[in-house]
Amino acid sequence: MKKYFLFDLDGTVLHMNTDEFINSYFRALGAYFADLIDPRKLAKLIMEATERMCRDTTDEDNYTVFFRHFKELSGEDMSVFEARFDRFYEEKFDQIQGSCKGNEGIVKAITVLKEKGYGVVLATNPVFPMKANVHRLRWAGLVPEDFEYVTALEICNKCKPNPQYFKNILGHMGLAPEECVMVGNDVIEDLSASEAGIETWLIQDCVWERENSPYIADRTGTGMDFLAYAEGLERRTP
Repeated sequence: MKKYFLFDLDGTVLHMNTDEFINSYFRALGAYFADLIDPRKLAKLIMEATERMCRDTTDEDNYTVFFRHFKELSGEDMSVFEARFDRFYEEKFDQIQGSCKGNEGIVKAITVLKEKGYGVVLATNPVFPMKANVHRLRWAGLVPEDFEYVTALEICNKCKPNPQYFKNILGHMGLAPEECVMVGNDVIEDLSASEAGIETWLIQDCVWERENSPYIADRTGTGMDFLAYAEGLERRTP
C-alpha cells in the first residue's frame, strides 16, 4: 500500500506558464543586480552554473556547488553576490508571481491525502533556495509546514532527473520506493522517479513536454483527475 506522495511544485502544485515565469525571474534579477553585472551576462552565468550543479557528482550541497561554479565562471566576489541573491529572494522574488496560482485539484488533493493518513513531501527540483520555495508555496495557498519534508538548494546534493535525488528523499524519510508516488508535470524530471522504483503520476494541466523522453507515466490526468483519485483511496492505517 502507498504511504507517501511526492509533489513537484512548479507546474504541479503551482499552476504557471513556465516560460513566462522564467522570463519574469531573469528580468527581476537583472534589474536587481544591474549595478554589479550586465543582466544578460548574469542570466547566462546562472544558467551555466545551474547546469553544472545539476550534473555534479559530489556530495556537496547544491548551494555550495552552485556558487563554486558561479565564481569559477564569473570571477566575482561571492560574498557580495551571495548576499545580493539572499536579499533578492527576501525583497523582490514575491513580485514575479504574475499569473501563478495554486492548482485547485492538486491543492485539495494534498488536504484529502493528509486527512486519510498519507504523508506528503514537496519534491521540487532543488535549484531554488528555501526562501523562494516559501514564496511559491504561498502563491499556491500553502506553507512548508503542510509537508513533512521540502527539498531546497541548501539541503539537497542532487537534482532531477538524477534518480539519486529521489533515492535521497526515500533515505531521508525512511521509505521504500514501492511505498511512494511521484506527482509532477515534467515528462523527464518528474517521471525519472521511475528509475528509483517510484510510481509516477503525470499532471497534464501545465505539462512540460520534452523531446525523446524515455519515461512513461504509470498514471496520467489533470489536477482534478488526481483529486478524484485521492478521494477514492482507502484511508491508510498506521
